[in-house]
Formats: sequence, C-alpha cells, structure tokens
Amino acid sequence: VRKTLLQRQLVGTIVKTSIKSNTLLQKYFFEYNDKYVGKLLSFPAENYKSKVVFTDELIKKYYEEHKNNFVSPARIKVDYLIFSDKTISDNLTSNQISDEEINNYYQSNLQKFTSVEERKVNHILFNKDDKSKAEEILQTLLKNSQNFAEVAKNNSIDPISAKNGGDVGFIKKDFEISNIADAAFQIKNKGDIFPQLIETNFGLHILQLTDIKAKMQQPLADVKNEIINILKAQKAQKLFAEQSENFTNSVYDQADSLEPTAKQFNLKIQHTDWISQGDLIADDGEKYAFITPKLADTLFDKNFIEEKHNSDAIDIGNNALVSARIAAYEDKKQQSLSAVENEIKEILMQQEALKLAKKDVDDLLNNKELLSKNFANKSKENTFEISQMSVLEHTDSKVFHPEIVRTILSFPKNKTKQLPLYKSVEIVDNNNPNNNGYYLIQLENIISKNDGKNNIVINNQTEPTYMHL
Repeated sequence: VRKTLLQRQLVGTIVKTSIKSNTLLQKYFFEYNDKYVGKLLSFPAENYKSKVVFTDELIKKYYEEHKNNFVSPARIKVDYLIFSDKTISDNLTSNQISDEEINNYYQSNLQKFTSVEERKVNHILFNKDDKSKAEEILQTLLKNSQNFAEVAKNNSIDPISAKNGGDVGFIKKDFEISNIADAAFQIKNKGDIFPQLIETNFGLHILQLTDIKAKMQQPLADVKNEIINILKAQKAQKLFAEQSENFTNSVYDQADSLEPTAKQFNLKIQHTDWISQGDLIADDGEKYAFITPKLADTLFDKNFIEEKHNSDAIDIGNNALVSARIAAYEDKKQQSLSAVENEIKEILMQQEALKLAKKDVDDLLNNKELLSKNFANKSKENTFEISQMSVLEHTDSKVFHPEIVRTILSFPKNKTKQLPLYKSVEIVDNNNPNNNGYYLIQLENIISKNDGKNNIVINNQTEPTYMHL
C-alpha cells in the first residue's frame, strides 16, 4: 500500500508542475521506475594497507606541506555563575515557608491531594460472532460467579488477561474504553457481574467487579514536603524576577571578580576544563548548555580575553542568567611532528591503499577478458537491482553507499546496446572508514516499467498516462 501511494504521489507531483505533455509525464515516471540490474566488485582500502610502505621522509614531507592542518585551536578555561530560580530555591530553607502558607495552599488545592475512586475488574472477551455463547456464559455466571477466573482462562480471547483469570487491574472513570468504565462504575458490590454483555471495538465483554479503591484525601502531613517544594519554587520565581537586575548590576559593577556577586547571592563559582570553539560546536547541549551563542562570541572575543572582566549577565532561558570570565587562555599553536606522526601515518596509509586499489581496478578495466571472469565468479550477494523509486522508498533489501547508488543511476540509457557497461567509483567516508575503497560496477540491464503501450505500470496494473492537466 505504501509503495502504491508513493508512486501515485510522484505522478501527482509531476502533474502539478508545469509539465504539460503526456510524453514528458511518461519520461519522468519511467525514469523513476526503470530498474538497473548488475553486479558489484569491491576493493576495500583495508585489504591493501598491509602492502603500503612509506618512509620517515614521506611523513615529514606531508607534515611540512600540510602544517595548517596540524594547528591546535585557541582554548579557554571559564569561571562562571548561574543565577536562576532554581539556585534561589536551593538556597531557601523549609523555615522560610510558614505553616500558614502551607495550610492555605493545601486548603486551596484539596482536589490536587485527593485521589479519585478506582475499580478493579475482571473480564471475559468474546468475538462478536460468538454472541450466543457469550450470552449463555453470562447467564451462568450471574447465577454463580465463584469460578469466573477459570471460565476466563478457558474462554477469553484476550490472552494477556485470560492467564490471570481475566484481571484487567484498577481503572478510573476516564478509562480509555468508556463502555467498560461506565459499566464498572454501575456495579454496586464487589464480586458482582454487570448484567449485560458490553460491546466494544474489541468484541463482547463479561465484566466482574473485584475491588474498590474509594476516593481518598491525603492528609496534610503526608503532602507537607511536596507543598513546601511547590511554595519554594513559587517564591524563587518571584525573587528571581525581583533580583535579576541586582545580579546584572553586581557582575558589571564588580567586573574584576565573580567573588563579590557569588557571596551576595549565595552562589557557587563553577569552572570548566579547557574549551575550544570546536568543542562548543560538537557539544550535545548537556556539558556546555549555559554557553549560548551570544556568550560564546563574548568568551572568544580578543578584547574580552585581554580585559579579564566578567561578562555581562546573559539570559540563557528558563529563568536563568549567567556571567562568566576567562580563567585561563591558550592561543592556537602549531603541533609538533612527533605529536601528529601517528595521525599522518593513518592518512598516508589510507591514501596509498586507495592508490593500490585504484591500480587493480584500472588493470581490470583494461583487460576485458579478466574483467568478465571476475564478475562471472561473483555470487548472488554481489548483485543489485535499483531504481530511483526504490531509493526514494528505501525498499531495497541491500543498502549501498549513496555514491555507489548515484553512479549506478548515472549510466546512460542510450547505450544499452553496448551492455554490459562498467564504471568505477571511489569512496572516502570519514564517518565510516570501513566503506573506503574502490568499487567496480557492471551494468547488465535496464528494465523499463513502460508496458509498450505508453501506460504506467503500478502494482501490475496499467494506468494510462493521459490526465487532466
């Protein structure tokens, strides 16, 4: 179904564009559905690394030619203060919340501290086609419900509750299956059965009430700590609004240190390890969440670093302000050859391995007989069948690197008389080095979805390409 909808969506998209002829519509649709069939030979760079030989002179030469690639970025250590409703709340003690405030909040929010009535039920579920059977069992259980659990185990089509004697658990009046909830809250006594079959989208139910949790108000003593925390948070929000300007003025007026502001607002000065701008870009938002783009621009500003002052108080959202200063600074510096030697070796290893892989590919392309033999010996695992539509749908059973897919789909259709056709592609994937290498593609056929009568074939059904445009 999903495939058909995607294909129809493609046709619809083409129709809504400025394409005004059936010929062009056919062309675009067939191009998306034409299937490219062939085989793939892989020449992984990893297989050639053992053959690579390079000297110290080559390592040094690469280092000298690429020195700019081996420069450590400027980095800083930061001291900072965060002033927020949370830091204020953490500094508030329980003694700062009076009993009168606690009691007033409790009385004004009794509903919040009162649990609603819940009812525990068992059920037996039947298919709607088995109404006569369900009715017969209901009448039997209405006379004697003591063996309800056993009847549920033997007859209910709900496998999860059946093995537990039909136990559904406790439900509230707002239970998602309203018919069940309505019936459960009509039953008067524990053990009683609702006198009628209940019909839902799932089938027919026999319902038994097994327990009742009465509506209950929590005593003030049980919720006192919860109320204290709520009131502390409310006070903290109010104090934050009142004191934000004072914090802002303090870090500005006493710009040579964060200490006076920390003492005034009972805050702890926090510290980072070394940070570069690259670290901030790579951060997932947890470690340096307080460093907003605005604060980052300030921290790495040359004048700010030289002045060694507090930053302005910057709003970082969620009722929080931050002020920071540079604790230490290191300018960018050239890394020594010894520090980056292993990195260079890996780069050279990769480059030389790719060269060796390319040589093998080129040798094959220049020897048609050997080329055919290599492809003939490959198993079915090395075959592919790809169309642009299958790529859009992600329906291919095999997953190829995007560059391989692009290369396969780039074979010219006007040269099918010269099949098989060959292309090579180089893959250098820093995110997944295991993909690195050369790949040789043999295109054996291009299968068109055109049925020969200018019709589009969707799920084996032909649809004429004439439409109201």
